[in-house]
Amino acid sequence: MGDYVIFTDSTADLPQNLLDELKVNVVPMKLTIDGKIYEESELDSAEFYGMIKMAHTLPTTTQVNPQEYMDCFEKFLKDSINVIYVCFSSALSGCYNSACIAANELNSKYECKVKVIDSLSASMGEGMLVYKLAMQKKNGLGFEEAIRWVEDNRVKICHLFTVDDLNHLSKSGRLSKTSAFFGSMLNIKPVLHVDNEGRLVAIDKARGRHKSIEMIAEKMKKYSQGVKNDVIFISHGDCLDDAKELAEKIKEKTGITNVVFGNITPMIGTHTGLGTLAVFFESDQR
Repeated sequence: MGDYVIFTDSTADLPQNLLDELKVNVVPMKLTIDGKIYEESELDSAEFYGMIKMAHTLPTTTQVNPQEYMDCFEKFLKDSINVIYVCFSSALSGCYNSACIAANELNSKYECKVKVIDSLSASMGEGMLVYKLAMQKKNGLGFEEAIRWVEDNRVKICHLFTVDDLNHLSKSGRLSKTSAFFGSMLNIKPVLHVDNEGRLVAIDKARGRHKSIEMIAEKMKKYSQGVKNDVIFISHGDCLDDAKELAEKIKEKTGITNVVFGNITPMIGTHTGLGTLAVFFESDQR
């Protein structure tokens, strides 16, 4: 069905230089901090995390509406170019449903098509899926084959992460206030993953930051056995030193040295807070 372009969200947390290199388009998103609306691209990560330390209220994110999606996609359809949109997990956001509404409207008007695919992923898990897809496209994978490739491989991208601020998870509704209180008192750091339905699920816990980093590296070694990872992705919420510590521990346990680091951008950081740390890699299953 001809040429196609790849779209994803800023929630994929891919560095801009990599997006440019891969020729991946990003759907713009907005958030509100202390009553002021920002285009996410207006804030770099360091500025954002500095702002949320000072903010009087928790930032809020805004769902992209169908018209905004149509504005992004339609110009390509008019030029007879198909669109594949790899979307933030539908279990974590309503953006997938909005994008599907837009795609249905556009697909009724144009011969070229928009295909919306639920990544069932978040942060650089979504980013790794997009990265792998872009490499497949570079190697000549066609539009229909690319769609099948994403659908077949999306649950083979594993996510392991921890957060440093339980209260932030509590404020965003992803952890009870009681659990956050006692967890903070005991210096408990949860280890979480994203399941096959794209939901955040706690799978373990460690006492202290360094223990949680050690646990993530050990679990990554276990879950990736039998699968060759030429590259892994590590994202962080303004804690690059911890990200480098995690990369070093993974290197010790697996020998993997090719790491792409990325900042957890505001759309994800709004819900996870400062100090979030995550690794993403390929496995046979999550």
